[in-house]
Amino acid sequence: MGEGNIFISYRREDSAGYTRAIFDQLAQRFPKNRIFMDVDSIEPGLPFDQVITNAVGRCDVLLAMIGRRWLEPRDGAGPRLNDPKDFVRIEIAAALSRDIRVIPVLLDGAAMPAEDQLPEPLRPLALRNAIEVSNTRFASDVARLADAVGKTIGRSATPASWSRFTSRRPLLYGLGATAVVVVGSAVGLLTRGRPAPVQDGWRFCNKCHAMFFAPAGEGTCAAGGGHVAQGFNFVLTHDVAGPGQMDWRFCNKCHTLFFDGYEGKGVCAAGGAHVAQGFNFVLLHDIAGPGQGYWRFCQKCQSMFFDGYPAKGVCPAGDGHVAAGFNFVLPYA
Repeated sequence: MGEGNIFISYRREDSAGYTRAIFDQLAQRFPKNRIFMDVDSIEPGLPFDQVITNAVGRCDVLLAMIGRRWLEPRDGAGPRLNDPKDFVRIEIAAALSRDIRVIPVLLDGAAMPAEDQLPEPLRPLALRNAIEVSNTRFASDVARLADAVGKTIGRSATPASWSRFTSRRPLLYGLGATAVVVVGSAVGLLTRGRPAPVQDGWRFCNKCHAMFFAPAGEGTCAAGGGHVAQGFNFVLTHDVAGPGQMDWRFCNKCHTLFFDGYEGKGVCAAGGAHVAQGFNFVLLHDIAGPGQGYWRFCQKCQSMFFDGYPAKGVCPAGDGHVAAGFNFVLPYA
């Protein structure tokens, strides 16, 4: 058994958003310094190709991220994989030649390439069992991927550092004496160790990608109909004095979380502008967890949306959301 090193192979133009979101989840379940993804793992001034070659040579499992554009032809030429100098080809071929575990990860409906679509050194990849990761089942699919990685490298998928961040303790929130669980470390950053008022039930909508308050009902989704919850149950701190950004509010028309710190109240999917009600939420940003990052302010509708996917959801102001400002890191139960 090796040291438990994980290498993530991907193309930026094909799967950068999905790969970043998957990396963030794996980094919460395995030591981050054992996961190689070029953007975070190469120090300034080091030779890109040499570092990648060395990292593949040390890894115990390689995740080959395959999106819908992975085999897309270049202008006037075939797929980039046909180029012997293509980095993705070099990465996967090196791992296959070492006979280590190579897991194809099919993203958002991408198909597994056939042998005859691959250059000779990569053809064994077509015989490897793949794992699918979809937008609609993202949390459960990535959990299954992490379990497979954990079995391969002989590590628990819940190391001590992850257990510390997700220690659970009951707290009360403002809709009655309902006990919820929250990531204690994140709340501690806001309260200096004192219990803080929190509210759970905030969810990701897999249609519009905004955050909405599920206990209040489906609300109004910019993609049509009501919101559809997926993934984590987020637990948000409210009515405390920072750090973090305050003035995040529940809209009693569409049920999304929106920023109420501007004179304009954004664009509501239920029509007109958002209407604030209830608590003043205070949200941490630009920290190294715990919680899920890549929650962003949309400068068009002023709602909170998840920016970790290539697709930017559906904005009530038209087209997809447009991120601005902080990278919010939100705790979940």
